[in-house]
Parts: sequence; structure tokens; C-alpha cells
Amino acid sequence: MFSFLSLVVSVIQITGGVFAAWPIDSPLLVTTAPTTPKPYVLPHGQGFAFYFNGEVGRVIVANETSAGAFSVVVGNQGFTYPAAIHNHPHLMEALYVTKGSGNFFVNDQGRVLRQNDFNMLTSGNNHTYNFIDPDSEFLTCIQPGGIEKFLIALGAPYNSSTNSPYDPQLYYPVNGTLALQIGPQYDTDFQLTASSNNDFTNGTTADGLSTWHIANQTLPGSPVPYYISSNNGPKYLQRSLMQVIQPFATAKETNNRVTIGTIAMAKTKGTPATQSFSAHQVFVVLEGQLTITMAGSTVNLIPGDAAFVPQGTEFSYESCVAWTKFYAYAPSGTDCLVTSLLAGAESWGAPVFPSN
Repeated sequence: MFSFLSLVVSVIQITGGVFAAWPIDSPLLVTTAPTTPKPYVLPHGQGFAFYFNGEVGRVIVANETSAGAFSVVVGNQGFTYPAAIHNHPHLMEALYVTKGSGNFFVNDQGRVLRQNDFNMLTSGNNHTYNFIDPDSEFLTCIQPGGIEKFLIALGAPYNSSTNSPYDPQLYYPVNGTLALQIGPQYDTDFQLTASSNNDFTNGTTADGLSTWHIANQTLPGSPVPYYISSNNGPKYLQRSLMQVIQPFATAKETNNRVTIGTIAMAKTKGTPATQSFSAHQVFVVLEGQLTITMAGSTVNLIPGDAAFVPQGTEFSYESCVAWTKFYAYAPSGTDCLVTSLLAGAESWGAPVFPSN
């Protein structure tokens, strides 16, 4: 009889995939972000969790993890009320939606962000947001680090015996008085008299009507706030590697402070190159399975898993399945994986690599 087990084995052999999502005994695996810079892999749904204004935040990269270079928080929530309008005089914030949708507002511009949409918030710009889908998740990367301490101070620890992304039966209101008192300590200034532009047509304010989700968008080339809709930004192909790089932010948009992008790659042929960079980096898997080797250990990451690669750490990465896509962030405008792949890459018109 053709058993279920033999079917599974056949599928693994055909795809070349690894059945285990990751080796559970790998020394790289952690359940919370370390307090010092070290290589690690954090599985999806792990990380110190806190409840804040109807959403659950999980710390993927803490301020201490990156020695103050940046912080990464994953937020899970259903419908939320808009956050109080605020700005960060010095912080630079990047948001990427991995599922669901929400309303995002920066100064007088607004968008409905859906899966794979991106928003870059440069320093000093008023902004707010609220989520409208009953099951949303987004990545927030902030440079320099430390904003998670502010959010944790305003919230409460979140514990779930079922590992629920968030609890729809709970709502933890923010103490507005406390937020106003301690906000400046965390580079957060609330703008109590400011308002947002809610005049949306087809998911955008008037400035985005000709492009949002319907046409290509370009990076601004200067440090101003902007939006990029799913797969509609610039794209480049490293043909020899069959990898498509979509840069969301480069040195020009961030005063050389940050590089952000996604990398879509074909199944790796041969032995992947070992490399290292002068900046800390975090990779979050979006599709497929990313295999990373560093610090003498190899781990297979599936969607939602995150890998932190400290500066100077030698590592290699590959896809053992048909295709893999991941989000890459580095607090550097020059020396990181995205910038190295962009060097010598050809302009490309699609989010996927060619068939041959």
C-alpha cells in the first residue's frame, strides 16, 4: 500500500526540501532576542511579547542585541484604533506588512497598506496608523534601537498557552499621561493638535492615485517619507545567482543610515558563497525556506522566522526549495547583503527570476 509516509518522503525527494522546519537542537535557536550581539535564529511567534493598545508586539531584535544599532518588533493585531499622531525627531522607522491591512498616515499623505507594502518614515515626520483587517502582522524596524522599551513601558507582558498571535478578547489601553511624560526619553513627540488626511480613493490620498498598487514607483533619492506598494518598486536581477533584489531604502533615502530590501531567489545550485559584512543584519523569511549557515551551525528557516547576523560574522545562505523570498534590513547604507547584491545587478522588470 502507498502509505502517507512514503508520499511525504517522495515529496521531499522531488522538491529537494528538508522536512524539518529547523533542527530543534541547533545552538542558534533562541526563544527571545539575546542581550548581546551574537548569531541567532528566532522562530516565528517567539520573542518577548507585550500587549499594547490592542496589538501584541514581539521583540525580534532588541536594542541590546544590536548594541544600539537598531530594533525590530513584529506586531500582530486585529482592528485597532488609530495611534496618537506623533513623530520621532531622530529615529528612522520602516514598516512592512506581512499579512492583513491597515491605514497609514504620514503628514498629509495616507495609504491603505496590504501584504508586502512598505512605508519609510524618515526623522521628524508626523505619522499614525491603525489596522483594519482582523488578522494583521507587520514588521517595524527602527534605527537606532530602543523604541521597544517605550512600548513595553506603556503596555503589559503578553502570555499565551496557545501561542495565539494576539488575544481578540483583550484590550490594553495606553496610559496617555504616561506616554506624554516618557515619550521624549524615547525620541517620541506627540502632536496633540495635528490631524491626518482621511480623504482616501482606492486606498490612497490624492498624491498616490496614479501609482498606488497599479504602476511602478521609484525611490525618492533623498531622505523624505514615502510608500512602495507590493512588487511595484525598483527591481534588479543578479542573473548568475538567479536572485531578484527589490530595494526599499538605500543610502540616498536614509542619509547612509539604513539599507532595506527583499531578495527572491531560485533553488541554489552548488555551494553558496561564505561572506561577511561590517553591519549587523536581520533576515525575515517571507516565502519558501531559507537555509543559513553561521557560527558552525546550519538552520532551515520557514516563513516568519528571523535570523540575526552580527557584524563580521561569516555566513552563507541558500534556498533548498524551488524559490525563497526574504526581507533584509541593515543599519548601514554601504556594506550589507542587499548593497552587495545590487552591485553589478541588471535592472529587471519583474519580482521573480527568469525561467531559464
